[in-house]
Amino acid sequence: MSASPRPLSNTAATSAGKMPIIEGGGGTDFVKWWADENAKNGYQTVSMNTTPGIGGAAFWLGLSLLKGAKAPKMMIMPVATVDASNLKEYAKLPGGQIISPSYSLDWVKQNLLSK
Repeated sequence: MSASPRPLSNTAATSAGKMPIIEGGGGTDFVKWWADENAKNGYQTVSMNTTPGIGGAAFWLGLSLLKGAKAPKMMIMPVATVDASNLKEYAKLPGGQIISPSYSLDWVKQNLLSK
């Protein structure tokens, strides 16, 4: 039985001219690193997380329901996603943060209650 290949560290992979696929988990520190690597060598990946800001949407949804709004049986919340199309925008954020949109009452009305 052959042993599985050992994964390359970022330093070893970069030195070998190869970059591993890394999913960044929605942190700004990772996005800043990725933006630097993208500028140097075109590195591409994606960073996603479970959107901690969902609590704001839940608050506005609950308040709307208390005021008589009717919610659909199925509601889908997007996950916070950084990809090539918005990398530069998110790379401007300060380090040490989790990328998560904020959800307003207007967003809840347009995206959850109007479905």
